[in-house]
Amino acid sequence: MIISHTTNEFPETIPTSIDTYSFNHARDGEDVLVNLHDTKGADDYERLRGLSYVGADVFLLCFDLHSRESFETLKTWNDGVRPKANPMDQPRPTPKDPRHFTDDDVPVIIVGLKDDDYCRNQADKVSREEGHTLCRDFNAHKYMECSAMTQRGQKDVFSEAVQVGMKYLQSKLASKKKKKCVIC
Repeated sequence: MIISHTTNEFPETIPTSIDTYSFNHARDGEDVLVNLHDTKGADDYERLRGLSYVGADVFLLCFDLHSRESFETLKTWNDGVRPKANPMDQPRPTPKDPRHFTDDDVPVIIVGLKDDDYCRNQADKVSREEGHTLCRDFNAHKYMECSAMTQRGQKDVFSEAVQVGMKYLQSKLASKKKKKCVIC
């Protein structure tokens, strides 16, 4: 999704490492520099992943609409980026725990990927209703769907992320003017 959005092309291969991308996004007549950190789901990068959470203004938790397993792992990802998701009887995150690097209230947008017409009738597809229910359960900002292949909904996802991220940033830094938004 990130490569498709930043290059306007569907990639032939998907990188397997943690990648960073930047682009300018027009918001209220001003350009906002958006930094995207694609942390992938690979366990190989678990220790590095938390470092990319530092200073995040919004998280996009993404899953494959056609994979129930992908959908079900979102609980792990939500717990990983939100310290308050940690039960009260558990110790606060340590520097080895990715949650150590995030603020408690960074907004989350849940994104269903691969919203392509040719896949619409798959039996294993996660429904929009399930996505919205999970969004409420996680107290996430919003649930959205998009397709990197057709780019349907993709611009809306990033526009929403920038809007929410900037609002969050402005609430945290009301006295400073920072023209940057970080999305993980």
